[in-house]
Amino acid sequence: SVRVSASDGTSGLASSGTYQYYLNNSSKTTQTGNTYTYTGLNYTSKPSSFSAKVVVKDKAGNTSEKTQSIAITYTVKNFAYTGGAQSYTTTSNVGAILEVWGAQGGNNYGTGGKGGYSIGMISLNANIQLNIYVGGAGSSSRSYALISGRI
Repeated sequence: SVRVSASDGTSGLASSGTYQYYLNNSSKTTQTGNTYTYTGLNYTSKPSSFSAKVVVKDKAGNTSEKTQSIAITYTVKNFAYTGGAQSYTTTSNVGAILEVWGAQGGNNYGTGGKGGYSIGMISLNANIQLNIYVGGAGSSSRSYALISGRI
């Protein structure tokens, strides 16, 4: 989400004036309030950018506009198997996309189960420590137990 606040100190805007908000040249809303929050800005390719425009119309019908580019930046942080916990501390308020893959299971009697996959989004504040646990591969031993008995 991106929140914009338009300044109306010198525009002569009165209660009959309006602010019209655009995202990539598509009108989002027209309102008398000078603050609007753009939500649902997701990247479809890396990196992604959006164009936010505010058109202000004063009580006399004069208009002025301001366009600002909004860039969604990202950092990829991969964690490999180390045999122990790993930590990562956020340095700023961020929206994180966590993408995790499970390893294939052990291979005792045929093929082990395939690994899982999950993706999720979370908002994190600055100075949050994440503890990451990366598992290793399952075992592939073929040990059999012989059970004897009498019928």
